[in-house]
Amino acid sequence: MLKRFWINNQRFVLIVGCALVLFLVSNYMISRLGRGADASYTFCRKLQKEIALLHRELKQTYAAEVSKVDAYDANEAAIRSDLCLQADPEIKPSKTLMLEFSKEIESVWASVGREASRRGVKLPEKLTADDFGIDPGDGPREYQTYSSYLRIVEQALGTLVEAGATYIGPVELIPPERAEATRVQGSEDHYCLYRGVGFAVQGTYASFIRVLEMCQEPRRFLQVRVRNLKAVRSSSGDPGELRGQVEFYGIRLEPLERSLAMPAEDAGSSEPLPGGGRR
Repeated sequence: MLKRFWINNQRFVLIVGCALVLFLVSNYMISRLGRGADASYTFCRKLQKEIALLHRELKQTYAAEVSKVDAYDANEAAIRSDLCLQADPEIKPSKTLMLEFSKEIESVWASVGREASRRGVKLPEKLTADDFGIDPGDGPREYQTYSSYLRIVEQALGTLVEAGATYIGPVELIPPERAEATRVQGSEDHYCLYRGVGFAVQGTYASFIRVLEMCQEPRRFLQVRVRNLKAVRSSSGDPGELRGQVEFYGIRLEPLERSLAMPAEDAGSSEPLPGGGRR
């Protein structure tokens, strides 16, 4: 009977069997896809919760972190203001740069000279363009360096006069080779530029101590060096005074791309050399 049924309904049985197989396979695949979708949905929900938690934490800490960064920036700016030289003055191209700089020198000596006269101290001979090594072809960049040195001279003379020095010798503009420019430890994009001036100075022990104390104050000089200090007699012949070479150094952080801040061996800098010549 089954054989006769198979013979008579063979085509129908095969169609039903194939349909059943397709149904079972499809059902299996759909079940797998469903389980996979459920797993993906669960995973996405988990990530969503984690992201929401991180976002809440970030919102809670963002303002505090921004405040810290602002505080660090403000602290860095304050330290630079206290310890570093001011930026070189902006100088525009002009045919009268040398004349304008000569007037600037006159102004410095007149300003410091008033206090020196009041204290009975004779200032050293006024600097000239030759002392800075000024060349007729110099432009704004070179005069920026000259003005920077002149500001150091003004501050150094004022410090010596106020400290009570009894004699201030000729101004020595310390060339960059001696002042040096060095890389800042931990920084890949800045140099520490040194600029300095020196004087032969005579005065009491207290006046030398006063110079050192004054240079510890904010916005003075980062470094003072006293060389070859020895006891001498005062102009009136009384013992008890000291004489030595006092050097004042200021610093400023400069970007590496500015050749003014780079040592000659690294960048072939053409920064003007105080006292004449170029590197």
